[in-house]
Amino acid sequence: MVFLKNSLDGILNKSPRFYIALIVMISFASVGAALISQHVYEMEPCAWCVFQRLIFILIGFLGIGFLWTKNNKVLQFGLVILGLFSMGGMIAAIYQITVASSSASCNLSIAEQVISFFNLSELLPSVFGIYALCSGSIAKLFGVSYPIYSLLVFSLLSDLSVVGWIKLRKLQS
Repeated sequence: MVFLKNSLDGILNKSPRFYIALIVMISFASVGAALISQHVYEMEPCAWCVFQRLIFILIGFLGIGFLWTKNNKVLQFGLVILGLFSMGGMIAAIYQITVASSSASCNLSIAEQVISFFNLSELLPSVFGIYALCSGSIAKLFGVSYPIYSLLVFSLLSDLSVVGWIKLRKLQS
């Protein structure tokens, strides 16, 4: 029990930049895991899977940008933005779990519209190509569906941004 308390104290006493760096690493690791699942284990992504990849990538690059700042107000703003994008990812994952997975088609969903609007599936098809229907593409790992994992990771990112924001506020006071 003491080990757990000491471990948690060590994690919670990190600087706000630590939390942003952790958010960046987890975001890119999530995309890496999705790409391995797709290209190694042939689990084809649907529009909502690809949309969530896009959100993870945006969170990662935004986090890198916020890591460069020396201004604490910008850092605080960055943690809020990262938290909001994480919550957006949570909404996308919940939508995939509750609505899209039972829909016969992803055609003209907001996920497919965004990917099409930015022409991502043609610019980088190995990352943003949509190859499966939403209803038939719910892959599982250890009995848990990928959208559930995605929801959990987005929740973790949101939590990390809140903890980083609180830590920064404490340092400023």
